[in-house]
Amino acid sequence: MMSVARIYIMNAAKGRGDELESQLRRLTEIFSKVEGCLSVELFRLLSDPNSFVFLHRWNSVDDHQKGLEKLDMQELTTMMSALAQIPQGQYIDPLLSFQHMAAT
Repeated sequence: MMSVARIYIMNAAKGRGDELESQLRRLTEIFSKVEGCLSVELFRLLSDPNSFVFLHRWNSVDDHQKGLEKLDMQELTTMMSALAQIPQGQYIDPLLSFQHMAAT
């Protein structure tokens, strides 16, 4: 079975971009240690410093669901309070990935 990815675009409430970034970095640390999580990436939009893309790849949708169960609800509530609105997440099917490797 191929891996799945979950993507969110998250917009911080006015003046709370740095706080949201900090919370997303913490969430990245948590997910990176959960069994079944293959990778986690966090991006800030160049066009809007209060907007972030949170991308995580899992062995399966089931592994992602189990990973959510490991989250501390207080931390999640803190992160959600820094958002302008509730983010809409989507599962995506990674079709192709390329990573340039430096010559050794």
